[in-house]
Amino acid sequence: EKLEKKFYFIDDSYETIFNIVCNDLDVINYALLKKLHRTILKLSNESYWLLGNGGEGKSTTLIRLALESAIKDKSSFYIDFENISLKKESIKDMIQYIKNNTSNKAYIFIDNPDIKIDLVEIFFEQIVKDNFEFVIVLTERKNRYDYLKNTNKNAIYVPHQTNLDNFLVLTISNNIKQQVYEKFYTLLGEKNKKIEDIINATIKEKNLAFVNATYKILYELSKVEFINYKFDWLEYKDIAKEYFNSLEDSYKYIAFFYYFRIKIPFSLFEKLYQDETQDLKSFISYYSKANRSETNKEPIIFEKLKLSAFDSIYFMRAKHEIIAELFFDDIKDFTNEE
Repeated sequence: EKLEKKFYFIDDSYETIFNIVCNDLDVINYALLKKLHRTILKLSNESYWLLGNGGEGKSTTLIRLALESAIKDKSSFYIDFENISLKKESIKDMIQYIKNNTSNKAYIFIDNPDIKIDLVEIFFEQIVKDNFEFVIVLTERKNRYDYLKNTNKNAIYVPHQTNLDNFLVLTISNNIKQQVYEKFYTLLGEKNKKIEDIINATIKEKNLAFVNATYKILYELSKVEFINYKFDWLEYKDIAKEYFNSLEDSYKYIAFFYYFRIKIPFSLFEKLYQDETQDLKSFISYYSKANRSETNKEPIIFEKLKLSAFDSIYFMRAKHEIIAELFFDDIKDFTNEE
């Protein structure tokens, strides 16, 4: 239940989604999966894109497709390009590993390509040179895909690809939405007319992205005191007051960078708060311990990249890019100087 709450109350980290899918705790759209399987089986040495709005289940669908492909005895590989250790030098070794472990055709599933789109382009170029059969399935927001199509086609299409309409725009049917919110309802632990009315009213709102709808439900439920819920930035502020008081307003910088899909490096964070040496140390200490906890429910994602036995660098980000968007919808406290 703890894992489900992390997922259904919006945590888009690879570990959470992967564990949810592997334990069959996601709501599976079997019709969509069948359609995608039929499509990718027909492809050869091409890229294929799953497009959609933020928070509409692209990553979950991709991981589910990768897992089901592996179950069907396909050579299936999943790569998260948000992995901070992924570098240009890794690409060749990665492709060699895929080649060595492929029996017939390699099915490669890439998440978060926009974060390192230059590496995607190198990946495309290199895999063609290695001369084995493959299909690459990637996820992206439709607007970002359209931008890349107009500015850098090499980051979308495998070299010499002839079919340039290889994409599917994901939409969530009302039936799937209803199943997700049934799970959501169950996790809240108690049947209640107020919560039912709030969920039903939110589901009916048009043009409201899935994650935004979930946050709206949580917000409305907290207002009627059905649940004790705080948005991530308020939770972060409470933690800061207790452990690193001078940094209590710092969530806005983390959110601002992740609004543009950039993780803020701690080295920059230090410059913003260069006079708060002790609280910066307390911040590192707190989040290093929190990350080791199996029940980690922290309001930010804190990542450590080990460079050597004695040297590491740290990065922070919001739990979901849509949370960063919601933050700036709700809070507007940047000064002109900032």
